[in-house]
Amino acid sequence: MLTAPREEISKTTDAAPSAQRSVVAWPGALAGSLFVCLLAVLPLAVTVLAVALVGIWAPVAINHETFGVHYTAYPTFALGYQLVGNAMAFDVVYAYLPSYVTHIWLGQFREFDRFQWWWYGVVAIHGMLLLIVAWWLSRTPLPLLAKSCLVLVTAALPLYLSTGYAPFLTINYHLIEAVLYLVVAGAWTLTLHRHLSPGPRFAALAGVLVALAFWTKFSLLITIGSFYGLLLFVGGYRGLLTRIAVAAGSFGLASLLLAWIYFAGHLEYVPTFLADVRTMYSDDFLTQQYPPLVAELTDLANPASAFHRLLYLWAATMLIALTWTLYRPSRPRVVLMVGSLAVSAFFVSFLRQRAAPNTFVDVIVYLSFTIGVWLADWASVPRVRLVAAGLLGMYLWLTASVVWSFLDEGDPARWLSDLHLAGTVAREVDDDVLSRPADLPIVYYWRSSTVPGWRGWVNAIYPSTFFYEMFSGRQDARQPYVQRYAPRSSLREPSFDGIQPGPHIMVVPEFRTAGYVDGTLPGLEDDITFGISPAFDDVLADPASTCVRHRIVNGSAEYLSASYRLVTVCTVTSDRSYRGEADTAPPTGTTDLALGASARAGGGTIVTSPSFVTDGIPDGDATRSPVTMIQSGWQPWIDVDLGAVRNVDALLIWPRSDPCCSTEARDILVLTSADPLPSPDPEAVRAVPGLQSRFISGAIGSPTRINVGAPVRYVRVQAVGGPVLSIAEIQAWGLRDTPERPARPRNARPQPTPRP
Repeated sequence: MLTAPREEISKTTDAAPSAQRSVVAWPGALAGSLFVCLLAVLPLAVTVLAVALVGIWAPVAINHETFGVHYTAYPTFALGYQLVGNAMAFDVVYAYLPSYVTHIWLGQFREFDRFQWWWYGVVAIHGMLLLIVAWWLSRTPLPLLAKSCLVLVTAALPLYLSTGYAPFLTINYHLIEAVLYLVVAGAWTLTLHRHLSPGPRFAALAGVLVALAFWTKFSLLITIGSFYGLLLFVGGYRGLLTRIAVAAGSFGLASLLLAWIYFAGHLEYVPTFLADVRTMYSDDFLTQQYPPLVAELTDLANPASAFHRLLYLWAATMLIALTWTLYRPSRPRVVLMVGSLAVSAFFVSFLRQRAAPNTFVDVIVYLSFTIGVWLADWASVPRVRLVAAGLLGMYLWLTASVVWSFLDEGDPARWLSDLHLAGTVAREVDDDVLSRPADLPIVYYWRSSTVPGWRGWVNAIYPSTFFYEMFSGRQDARQPYVQRYAPRSSLREPSFDGIQPGPHIMVVPEFRTAGYVDGTLPGLEDDITFGISPAFDDVLADPASTCVRHRIVNGSAEYLSASYRLVTVCTVTSDRSYRGEADTAPPTGTTDLALGASARAGGGTIVTSPSFVTDGIPDGDATRSPVTMIQSGWQPWIDVDLGAVRNVDALLIWPRSDPCCSTEARDILVLTSADPLPSPDPEAVRAVPGLQSRFISGAIGSPTRINVGAPVRYVRVQAVGGPVLSIAEIQAWGLRDTPERPARPRNARPQPTPRP
């Protein structure tokens, strides 16, 4: 038989192969190595092939951080400082080279395609790293089953098992986490079976890998770094101080090199970065609580999720491992058991503090690591090899069932088709934007928060023509990037800033529930602009704007493609200011029914009398005319009682108009009802029968007309976006005849109040 020598790791030497040789069958060894490498990259290769062959645009199936952080990290740091408190080393290893290539070498291509190429580049790097580690493992004397357990359970499959918390197409730091776990899992298995005795060379490698873990996510120093550190102690007390010193030195040098690359050569950023990280970890970053995940943590009796089922499999594995350790004790096995239990206790405490999707993925990857190490241990012992094979089968079945359920409940063809369609529609929107005049700026209108009036960080970034909510980081730090790589693009908050003056390309993403699309009024859960803002409605109605409304396909990936289901693209060609002022005259033949009506106010300090809004003086200049003013409050409101139910055709609202304070009536919610409005809370009045509502984005015009055409007695004007409200006059134009109240149909759905 043809044979060839192969290096074998010595029982008494370092991780590097020694000169000790063993003769093995060449064809069998090569076939086994190729098989292990194939197992390591097969799930990833299938995913990439599906994306390439089906024509899926990756962003429709990933989360926002991939674009907002990783894709833009290198070019942003090359232009200025920004704070990204996670995944630093991950970006250096995975994201920087593809980002440099796509931004510098491929800058002449459209952003839509460049991001896809970047995604392929990052996936290729991950595949290469998996192949390198898998090849190393394949050349060790471990049995084939043990190697298979390591590459499958520790690295290749955990990210697919956790797809319910982060889709497996997502580029995130969990990729490098899996690779680091695979290396240390292999080292532990070799140590357990006396094929490796960690020495100075392993300590140097461990220091570098722990630096990668720590500077990817600080908690990985415990969850990954502790297992590298324990291996140094397993090597015995002889030479321990040398190993620790070597590991510490390599950690420091690797950290310095990572910082130099990460900050694009700007080491002067390091002090600012450390101060910002300290601030970030002192706020609510570590105490995020997602209600569905909190409920999942507390419902351990119902093993419906991947997290629960893996947790039970891990508990069974650890119980068997404890029995095995007591039956066949050794120093490495006892240390591994104690270390696993200690890190598990850390995760229990961490999950109670931070129930976030990334944390759940961290736990799943860690649980898979511990399961993989013990399975590889048992697979190396003939007497318990069947136990390893059985548990490996259970892990494979669990992963397959989770992925199968994710793929449209077991319909992968439909899942792929939906993602392809979602990407196709996204490209149509991109084509629409790019087909418009190239000399016009592109303005993305994005509501910065669900909390009205929130003016802190604008968590959104739209380089080029992306319209999904790819947000992360401060907008001011992103401006150098946007100005360099997308000089035509800008972000604007429609509620506060209104429509940008002058010609431009308007891109407005909206989320509308099925009920709204079917014609009912929007609810508070909707995020809409058209239909509630007269200024934007004017643009939509202007034929010169050539507006196109794109219905976004909601693919099976409930991430970016599901965030907004409508994207409206318009070319604003007029120089006039759109303010919804096309018709401000009272309806013909009507009377101001609010003249002299009683009025009241609340929601803040009432500076002047509420009765001024019905005194018949619409002049909004407070220096010469009475104006109702409310200050220092939250969502201040003014109510007018017409005295009886009247047929109201239209309302005219006159804001304060003197130059100092002409914006003290902005983001106005106008409510009309025949029944009393029981609460100043917009949410609480939704159940009032026959309620009509209208939200006016930005500062209202003088006057602003709102068509009603319904029986009304109570009128409310409320500033839902700020602490002040100044109104000169509220006029209700209609007929004085008291109408008959229409009977409300049984089980009729109350009209919801639109969200600002």
